[in-house]
Amino acid sequence: RLYLTTVAFGPPTENFQVLQDMAAVLPRSSFQKLGLSANSLRTAFSSISSTLSTMTSESAGTSLIHRRIVVDKTTARNERKWDVYLSSEGNFVSKKRWSLAEKRFLAVLMPLGVDGVGHALGTIGKGVDRIVHHAAEMGLDKQGVIFEMGEQLVAKETAHEVFMKDKEFHTNFCRCQGQAQALADNFNRRVRGGPNLQINFLSCCVYTVKDDRWPGGEAQFLAEPFLEGEFIKFNNNGGAV
Repeated sequence: RLYLTTVAFGPPTENFQVLQDMAAVLPRSSFQKLGLSANSLRTAFSSISSTLSTMTSESAGTSLIHRRIVVDKTTARNERKWDVYLSSEGNFVSKKRWSLAEKRFLAVLMPLGVDGVGHALGTIGKGVDRIVHHAAEMGLDKQGVIFEMGEQLVAKETAHEVFMKDKEFHTNFCRCQGQAQALADNFNRRVRGGPNLQINFLSCCVYTVKDDRWPGGEAQFLAEPFLEGEFIKFNNNGGAV
């Protein structure tokens, strides 16, 4: 299963016929000529990402069983019901980040005072492959009171029951995010433009915790920084714009 997307980013007068011919060879492939528009470049990368998600879902088949989740986008961050995993209680295992150089996950030291991680039980979003919760790293004071530490996060778990026991479920996502940021860094250095011409991807990490509700007694979830504000998505994972 192969899908080829070629993107021409440069002066409108430049000849990109080779890229157009390459895309024309394979079915379902595409060629996009963007000129020097930063907004068009963002749209192109979003479209490519959506196509990859669609192909992944198609490859997995239609027999995947979705976990029973109720999404409530109005769920407040300060809701009372959170799952909290602390080292001092023996149910926090590790925090790891993907290393492009070593092509594997490496352990990340927790900041001073951080004893674990937690996420809200309420689900604030659901995509093709993942469900989303509010999350944060947690501290524990001398009185035994648990409190949030560091930046606000979102936790992402698999939306399908079959992948709850897949320890490699988050690997491809983390690897792609790291590779995308490396390419973005090269692009930003070449363009040397203002904020509207800078491309960045969210860094992510994977937490492993002990949870008897998951197969094997261990759960994994991916975490990213929480983005404040309202965002509008102009395309979906099915390729519609």
